[in-house]
Amino acid sequence: MTRQRCLLVGSSHVRGWWILHSARILPPLLLDPDIAFGFDALPLFSLHAKNIIAAHADSVDKIILFVSDFRYGNELFLKHKKPESFYIDDNLDDRFRCCGCESYSSTSREAISPETDLRLYENGLKILDEYILQYQDKITFIFWDLNIREAKNIEKNKYMVNGFYCHPVWSYSYLVNRYKENTLDVSIIRKDFKNFTFDEIGHASYKGYVFLWNLIKTKDSGRAFAIAQKEVDPGLARLFPGMLTGDS
Repeated sequence: MTRQRCLLVGSSHVRGWWILHSARILPPLLLDPDIAFGFDALPLFSLHAKNIIAAHADSVDKIILFVSDFRYGNELFLKHKKPESFYIDDNLDDRFRCCGCESYSSTSREAISPETDLRLYENGLKILDEYILQYQDKITFIFWDLNIREAKNIEKNKYMVNGFYCHPVWSYSYLVNRYKENTLDVSIIRKDFKNFTFDEIGHASYKGYVFLWNLIKTKDSGRAFAIAQKEVDPGLARLFPGMLTGDS
């Protein structure tokens, strides 16, 4: 069987993965190990990420995009005080698209509001739609950040309505259904998410990376979860102090 070449793009989850691969703690994926780009707090609207994907798309068999927290880059709203200027009907927002991750990264508490959340989310959906239109079944999304956020909120009984989780803006299950042909579902780890992450932000632990490795390889979340459960974490925080942390 010919080994497929895979491009990984995302935030610090991918950077951490590359660190572990370089240290030979994790083996190569289905991928050429040189084709992985991870940047702390990479906004979904990053032009940098878009250009990386475009530059390598023709040379790989698969593109894996770790979809960042939709709030990353929300400080954009602090720089431009009129939210209505950020949206262009029937097109991706030019101001979002021209902003690189170097200028607008991470999350500003000051910029968090129902309105900014909604605008970032709507713009994010347009970007994901465009990626699918352009790359079709070659691109796959992993909504790791949102999945962990929901798991933590449910544990704290936040946004619960009649026993169901109902965030006012974004929904993991909605996104998985909307992009079901282009998504690897990671919700199975919610039953043990504390062992699949190693910090409050939700960075993947060793078990988390083993799970992701096997999920991408087999597309079978149940099998990937079972394999990861048997692994013994070598102590990533001890082995790589400060290197795997940061904004997702």
